[in-house]
Amino acid sequence: MGDKMRPKMERRQRAKQFMPFDALKGFKEALAKKEQEFLREILKEETSINEISDKRDYIEKREKGST
Repeated sequence: MGDKMRPKMERRQRAKQFMPFDALKGFKEALAKKEQEFLREILKEETSINEISDKRDYIEKREKGST
């Protein structure tokens, strides 16, 4: 092999080598979508729990009033 040296790379080109890149294209977006779906499910469950709690409170008040 020869002793030829590569020409010196410009500073700007060299810096591009070390810039962050998206190795998993679309991963962040997919993760954000899943997170939103998960939060919607939690809110649905929370709403259901609150509705059940409200109904229980209503029944308890009726039972106290009828005794």
